[in-house]
Amino acid sequence: MRNEHMYLKTCGNCQKPMDKWEGRTSMKNKNVICSSCYDKETNPAFIYEQDSGSLCDWCGSDTNNQKQCSNCGRIQGTEYFEEDTIAFGYITESDSEDAEPKDIDDTEAKQTQERETRVSRFQRYMDAIDAEAEAEAQRITEEQERILKQLSEQNLNFNLEEQIALVKKQSESPSEQEKDEPVQRIIEERQQQQQQVEKNKDQEEILKSISSIVGMQNVKATLAEWLQRQDAMALLRSKSNIEVPNTSKNIVITGNPGVGKTMLAGKLTPVLLEAGFIIKDKFIDVKVDEIIGQYIGDTTKKTKDKIKEAQNGVFFLDEAYRLAGGNFAGSKSNYGLEAIETIMSHMNDPKNNIVFIFAGYEDKMQGFLDANPGLRSLIQDPFRLTDYTLEELTQIGINLLQNKNYDTSKIEGIFSSYIHQNMQQGILAGNGTTVTQYTTQIIDQHLLRIKKNPETKIYELLLPEDVKNAFETDQKEQDGLKELFLEAKQEISELIGMHNVKREVEKLGNFQYIQNQRKKEGLKIEKKSHHMIFLGDAGTGKTTMARLIGKMFRGAGVLTNGHFVEATKDMLTAGSSIPKTVKTIVEKAKGGILFIDEAYTLTNDGKGKEALDALIPLLENYRDDFICVFAGYEKDMQQLFQLNQGLKSRIPNHFHFEDYNADELTQMMLVKMNKEEYLLAEEANQTLQKVIELSVEQKLVNGNGRWVRNLFEQILSSQTERLFQEKLNGKNIERTDYQTFTSEDISEAITTLHSMTTKNS
Repeated sequence: MRNEHMYLKTCGNCQKPMDKWEGRTSMKNKNVICSSCYDKETNPAFIYEQDSGSLCDWCGSDTNNQKQCSNCGRIQGTEYFEEDTIAFGYITESDSEDAEPKDIDDTEAKQTQERETRVSRFQRYMDAIDAEAEAEAQRITEEQERILKQLSEQNLNFNLEEQIALVKKQSESPSEQEKDEPVQRIIEERQQQQQQVEKNKDQEEILKSISSIVGMQNVKATLAEWLQRQDAMALLRSKSNIEVPNTSKNIVITGNPGVGKTMLAGKLTPVLLEAGFIIKDKFIDVKVDEIIGQYIGDTTKKTKDKIKEAQNGVFFLDEAYRLAGGNFAGSKSNYGLEAIETIMSHMNDPKNNIVFIFAGYEDKMQGFLDANPGLRSLIQDPFRLTDYTLEELTQIGINLLQNKNYDTSKIEGIFSSYIHQNMQQGILAGNGTTVTQYTTQIIDQHLLRIKKNPETKIYELLLPEDVKNAFETDQKEQDGLKELFLEAKQEISELIGMHNVKREVEKLGNFQYIQNQRKKEGLKIEKKSHHMIFLGDAGTGKTTMARLIGKMFRGAGVLTNGHFVEATKDMLTAGSSIPKTVKTIVEKAKGGILFIDEAYTLTNDGKGKEALDALIPLLENYRDDFICVFAGYEKDMQQLFQLNQGLKSRIPNHFHFEDYNADELTQMMLVKMNKEEYLLAEEANQTLQKVIELSVEQKLVNGNGRWVRNLFEQILSSQTERLFQEKLNGKNIERTDYQTFTSEDISEAITTLHSMTTKNS
């Protein structure tokens, strides 16, 4: 019987290939066989002879030489039709009961009747075979259709040949299935492909979520490339013998306040989960104060507790640079470095399914990464977040309001105008957090308006008056800038020495503050270049003054950030493209101060000159929101001006920092001691003043403020040795003894310091 649903490739008897629709069911053993083998079984010229032995002709089981098989119940044996040489074999018991012909005298009629009886019996047998084959074929067909339906539901994209192989595979017994490795391989490959399809869909959703973030264009592109790189590396590991290096999974995010560092870290969590770096969608926001202890060992315990809490997820630490800021919270043991070492031990452990994300200001995070020699190798290149533009800040505010179902159609123009105005005044500074505060104020003003006018028909509609009232209430923020300006001026006035510099800097700050007030009133203002040159020896306070100028100019509305970026010749000349390196550093300092110490070294070689040539046009292009300070020794800086005559004309503000005199150095020492909680014994005050005066007269003071710090460290060392010996001798040491410097400590310290100075010179 032909079974048109059996898509098998080879004959179950002769193993020869079959056409697609050729398969028939064998009468002998129910295998699917080719048409040639089927003809041999049914051709009248073919006589089937029973095999020797006692095996069943049908199922192959042992019949114990019985006529009827005890397993399948079928009758054994073969009958022959000499007249027609028809072989029909295998009669049933019902056939055998009427096998004897009727009693007819006529021999010819008897033979005819016998022949008709045998033919009828053969026909009934063949009909039974066909009926049974049809039932079997129907059963197999239904099973195959069920399998095909399952394969279709799995959506594994099999072609026709693969479907046929799989249907055959599923129809076989388990033992036969195990032999067919190619089919199993096909299934596994399709399942892997399907998993990859689902993974790609997840990645698309993640990237879609990240792309909806306002701004951060460079980060979005980097993330997309990073995901593709991870997929490619996973493919190479599974499909090739290439040694694929393990990439660092830990991340640093840098940027100014309010540019979305914490938000980005949260958005990275599903990305890291998709990439397989973590196994839970868990984000733990850790504060530095939460992991710093009060005694030795406490920091390690607190840090480990937080790491355990973040197990299998993300450990996010904002302001991580605070851990590398020297003695933490005034303690004499550096608990910050202890926390860093504890974190690094878990970053190195491959068993930990944790990703550490550190965030902070760009310049300060460099100090964090340098806190331990091995830290940089455990962290990939940082995500650098730039300040938001006017358009981005406007879009952030509008999105926040629209997400709360407010109608912003009437306020988008005036909202953008106020954002622009506040950016010009230095209030916003590219800060998304401040925009969020503005939207809250707008909502508050909307509520007040609705309360006063309950008959309002469209409650969702925001009006320009809501925005106007909200920004007018923001006067407190402007007052805060004024306080910042006055605070910076106060700090400058309290600096020791540098009287001429302080006076000129304060005059410059006052001028810029008044110009900003004129701008608010809509009056014409004078735009000036704010770039500066600081001339003076080492340790005369140039760096400190530059930082305070950034703070003061932010309060005056000149700079949008007021942050401080320090650069050296080596930093400016690094990389394959010096102009690109210089521009990158200037971009980082935009809105604040770029401090180039020992700027005269740029004249030493061709690379330095190339960096200087690249820097000069940027001084003009960015002058409205950027101050560059060139610092160095006065004599050496003159060489810089001679090399480039145009540089001096572009930098109108020159400040000379004089060396400190003896009284100023003594005052600096007393301030340092007070800050570190140390006192002078009664007789030691005069001793300190005398040794400093003598050092100045003999020109042994090398480094000004730095010399004071060195002297303090030597006095502290002398006091420590003295107290240690007194303790060994059994003297009772009081609390005040640990805080007090004696004349002996100072004399011994100055002798040691002079000896070191003479030796080095």
